[in-house]
Parts: sequence; structure tokens; C-alpha cells
Amino acid sequence: MINIHIQDKQITDMIHDVESRARALGGGRASKVVYRQLGGFALRDVQDNFKKQGPGWKSLALSTQKQRKKQGYGPQRPILRRRGANSGLFGSIHTEAFSNRAEVAANKVYAAVLHFGAAAGSLWKGTYTVPARRIKSHKRKTRGGKTVTVKAHVRKAHTRQGQAPWGDIPPRPYMRVNQKFYERSKRFLGRYITKGKTR
Repeated sequence: MINIHIQDKQITDMIHDVESRARALGGGRASKVVYRQLGGFALRDVQDNFKKQGPGWKSLALSTQKQRKKQGYGPQRPILRRRGANSGLFGSIHTEAFSNRAEVAANKVYAAVLHFGAAAGSLWKGTYTVPARRIKSHKRKTRGGKTVTVKAHVRKAHTRQGQAPWGDIPPRPYMRVNQKFYERSKRFLGRYITKGKTR
């Protein structure tokens, strides 16, 4: 049997540095810096999904295209972006780093619906109250086609059954990372562990 002992101080110090940086990934301030960088990589991919409108996003329904045109948004405007870069769903997406993970989140109530989609009527069905209101005198046609005058009156409050007024919303999964995220992350972690570089 042959044993080789490496006692070079420079190499030993480098190994200790690598070990301490690897241990730091398990928690603490150093790992938060690392997770902040990884969260930034993931955020970049999510933002790219908006710019590329996919992969796999279904095009807008004709009714939605007409509605957007009326509102002044032409076909060149990306699907999930009606507003500028710092508002709406796109602007709400942010990243947060912790000592053991990074999170990318969107803080809009409709974020999950746009990511996962929803079937018509699945978001809300139920009873709602129509408040009492004053009705002005007006003319209207009966079912038989006769025109009658309706006198001014107060319509009492009442309840109705209903559901959310829109149809199917197809899934447009924007909260996902692609292969570039893994490649960037591997390069970054390799540089961090071997050289201590966080940029």
C-alpha cells in the first residue's frame, strides 16, 4: 500500500475555503446571498416567459382580442401584459431569498388563475343580492310586441343565482424556469464553491 500525504498549505487552505463555502449553503448569511442570486436567475426566466408568450400559451379568444382593441391594446401587446413593466401581473412578480431557499412569487389575486387556467363557472357560483333601487318611468315592449309604459317605482332588494360572467380561461404557465436556469445555476454554484464568487 502506498499513501500520499498532501501538506501544501495553499492547497489545504483552498480545500478549507471550499468546505466552508459548501457548509455555508446549509444556512446563514452566506447562503442567503447565494439564494438571492439563484432567485434572480429564476425571475429572469419567468419574465422571459411573458416576453415570449409561452411556451405553449393558447392565443387570446376572439372576444378578448376585440375587448383589448376597444381598450387601445393592439395585437402587438403580449398576452398577459396590458400595462407597463412595473405594473399589473408582470410588475408584481418578485423574488425573495431566505437562508435555505429562494422564492419567486406574484402578489395578484388572479395570478394562479392565469397560470393554471379555470373552467367557465368554476371560480364563483352562488347567490348575490340585488339592492333596492328606484326605476324611472319608461317604455318597453312586451313579449307580444306591444309597447307599454312602466310607471316609476321602487324595486325591492332581492337575491339571484349567478356565476362568474366569463368563459374558460386557458392555462398560461408563466411561473416556470427553463434549461438556462439550471445551466446558469450550475455555473454560479461552481464559481461560488471553488472561488467564492457571488457574481
